[in-house]
Parts: sequence; C-alpha cells; structure tokens
Amino acid sequence: MAHFKGTATDHEDFSDQLVEILSSDHVSAVDSVAAAGTGYALGEILTDNSGTGTATQRAQFEVTALSGSTVTGVRIYSAGAYTADPTDPIATSSSGSGTGCTLNLTLTDTGWDVVRNIEDIAVVAATLNDGGSGYSVSDVLSVAGGTGTAATITVDTVSSGEITAFTLTTNGTYTVAPTTTTGNAVAGGGGSGALFDIDLDGTVGRKQVIAQGPGSGSDDITVGWYTYVNSGNNANNWELAGMTGFTAANTWENQPGKTKGEWADQITFQGGQYLLLVDASFPWWVNVDDRRVFIVARPGTTYSNGWLGFVEPLGTSTEFPYPLMVGGQSNTHTMVYTDTDLSHSGFVDPRSTFYELAGDRVGPVQFYTGSAWASFVNADKDSSSLDAEHDRGVYPMGQPIGTSPASAPVDSADQVVANGTVYFTDIIPNTGSPGSQSVRLGASPNPAGDEILLVPCGLYSSLTGELNFWGELGGCFWCSGNTTPTLQPEDTITEDGEVYRVFNIGPRNDAWAFFAMKES
Repeated sequence: MAHFKGTATDHEDFSDQLVEILSSDHVSAVDSVAAAGTGYALGEILTDNSGTGTATQRAQFEVTALSGSTVTGVRIYSAGAYTADPTDPIATSSSGSGTGCTLNLTLTDTGWDVVRNIEDIAVVAATLNDGGSGYSVSDVLSVAGGTGTAATITVDTVSSGEITAFTLTTNGTYTVAPTTTTGNAVAGGGGSGALFDIDLDGTVGRKQVIAQGPGSGSDDITVGWYTYVNSGNNANNWELAGMTGFTAANTWENQPGKTKGEWADQITFQGGQYLLLVDASFPWWVNVDDRRVFIVARPGTTYSNGWLGFVEPLGTSTEFPYPLMVGGQSNTHTMVYTDTDLSHSGFVDPRSTFYELAGDRVGPVQFYTGSAWASFVNADKDSSSLDAEHDRGVYPMGQPIGTSPASAPVDSADQVVANGTVYFTDIIPNTGSPGSQSVRLGASPNPAGDEILLVPCGLYSSLTGELNFWGELGGCFWCSGNTTPTLQPEDTITEDGEVYRVFNIGPRNDAWAFFAMKES
C-alpha cells in the first residue's frame, strides 16, 4: 500500500497527477536513516532534495522518533512518483529547522498500467491497411487529417520496404477528428503509400483514462475516469467507471462490461458514479495498492471521495472472481461540490438522488456481483428527507432491512445502561433531515491516550439468496466525531503504530459522518 498527498490546479491536472502516480515508481520502504542530522523536531516533514532521479512528485517523510534533535525514525508521508529512481542515500530538506538527515530507500512500482490516457479526440487503435513501400525500421509517421496534434506511428519491421509491423506511439489530440478512418494516409518516413485503418474516441474538452491493476493471482482489474465540464451549473467533475476488460479499439461506452454513466455515454438511463471537483486549486490524498485506488480531494470545504477497484471479499477467488466496486459521492452528473442536497454524500454512505432505483437508474456505488453490476445505496432522497434501510448498502452507515432500530437505554451522561441494547442506527441515524443520534459513541479512555473506534466499512445485502456480507473496503473505516476534543477533518488517529487520516463525508458535518483513510 502506498499513500500520496498533493495539490492539483484543477480537476484535469488531478487526472494527470493520478496517471503519474499509477505509472511511476514510489517509495515503498525506508530502509534506514543513513545520517541522523541535527536540529529536528517530531512531526517535521522531510522532502527528497537529493537532486538524483527524476520525479513528477518528490517523496516526503514525517519525523517520528528522535534522539535529542537527531532523527532515528521516519514514516512515509507521501510516496512520490519517480520515472527514474534516486540514488541512496537521498538528501532531504525540512519543513522545520533540522538539517543533514539522509535516508536509504526502496522504490517499487504500483503494479498498475495506464492503458489509455487521451485528451479531446484521439486515435485509440490502428490497423495496417497497406504497407506501402520504401519504409525503414524506426520511421515515425504522422496520421493525416483532422485539426490538432497528429497521432504518430513508429515502424517496427519492414519487408523490402513494406511495413509489416508497427506501434501506435502517440494517440494525438484533435479538436476536429480526421474524416477518413479506413485507409487513412500518413506522412513522414522515407517511404510512401502506407495506409492505416484508425479507431477514434474521446470528446473535445475532456480527458479519458483507463487503467488496469494486477489484483491478485489471475485477477485483472479494469477501471477508469472521464473528466467533464457542465457549463450550465459549473460542474467540473469526473465520471468513475469499472469494466470487465479492455479493448483498445473500443470507445469508452463500449468497453467490456462498463458500469453505466450518464454524462460520458449520453444515453437515456439515469445515474452513475461521480467525483465532484472544481476548476481551481485543491488538496488531495490518494491511497493505492495492487487492488484498488482510494481517492479523497477537498474542493472548497467539501471532502470529495471515490473508490476504484476490488474490495476484500469474504471468500475465495473462485467464489469472488471479480469483486470490483466503483464508488462516487453522487449519482447525479450535474451535482457540484458546493451542493448541500441530502443526496450529496460519499461511497462510505451512498445516497441516491432518485427516490427509487429501478430499471436503468443506478446508484453512486456499483459492485460486480459476478454476473452483473448492482447498486449499493444506504438511503434515497424523498422530498426533503431520507428514506433508509435498503437491501444493499455500505456498513456500518447503512443498515440492512430487518434490523429494526430500538430506543437505546442511556442515562443523562450518555452512558449505556446495563443490559440495554444499542443498534448502529442509534449511533448513525439513517432517516430524517439529517437525523439525530439517540446514542453518541465517544473515545475509549486509555492511559496511553483515548482510542477512537475504527469500524471497517463493507458491502452488505439482505436479499434472499445473496451473501449477507460481500467484503470490506480495505483501508477505509467509519469513525465517530463524538470525541473530546471534537474530531476535526484531516486529523490523524494513530493506533498500534498505524496512522489514519480522518475526513468528513462529502459536505456533511454530522458527528457521525466521518471516515478514515489508512496511511501506513
């Protein structure tokens, strides 16, 4: 698992930075403190300042242990993104007054491959139509036609000057697409007469990314996102998507087994999974392992959140061959990050804009059950309040049908009376506008510091014939804000040496609407 932090200039720059993370090496371990330096304080942030390696994002480290003012321990604060690895020991700069600390590191890749990364209209696949004559290996050819930056093709092999194999080197960026897609001419190289059949995809003004992760064993994960702007209400968002495979020649909406999404597909059904961002600067946090990508961003004061990848199933790979979940914070493509609508939430507590999910209406969380995509929703918006208790949802903020809530017997100090019964719906209201707690869950007193309960989030079902619990969202936890001092977004919780960062769910500030991302 690798954790990353940064700042994006807008929703499209964030897409570029996430592509860099998935495509690059990162710091996976601090092997040792090579030089301890002096003048440091706990909590100082060290940044790779070595001048070696090539990075789009330099790794950062938090000082966790000292001997006097010399560094004896650090943790990875942000893992960085390197196209060429730095050389040990790496020098660091500090956010404080410390100097001289150097570190020995191990770097690895994320295991993910970005198989499509296009902007505007692009050539996504090409097939040789006519090999022409007079060409040489390594000739670079430009696809003719259209307006913009042309796609390029590199000649790999020839037979007596005729092209026999090639690589589509760049996809190009077109504001007006080439009009010829069968037998399209090319320019460049030392030959003539070569023709290619080309496949186009994309939309002017948007970025489209499809990435594949290794999962585990023979599993293969295919996910993606599509940036878009809805100028009518100033939405600058991502549509998130899951797929059951990838075909290079296919358009976005025709990728195998793709989740439904209203904006990019432009067809009649409603719903989708949307990450609400902004056309301005915002901080972000990303957690990546070989099974999933977990995203949090803060446009304004809203904590936008998204999930792309596998859950941790309670079963074998035979029972769960493709446990893929795609989760956003809304299933309405026109929603913006400043909306305070009751349906604006997050994948930890998914809420639907539609009173009923039926037919082609889909929710903000989709999970592949093995043969089809299913919506997981904790509550529907019903006029000005919420209608809760769905047959599929996300635990613990959602409650399966049949778990009737009861009044919790508590005294005036909010202490549960002996032999009383407490349900999670007493602690986490799932009805009302926004609802009220009958029980508040605080931190557990501990001589070493109060401990805040972290409850793993997971997918549940109460449908007859389905599993009751599909699996956990690895590295994602619900926690209560009923603490002293009051828990604040972006606070950290440290339990058994592991660090968890806390966020509000979307725009909500209810005491029960917190979740935590595991950082280390």
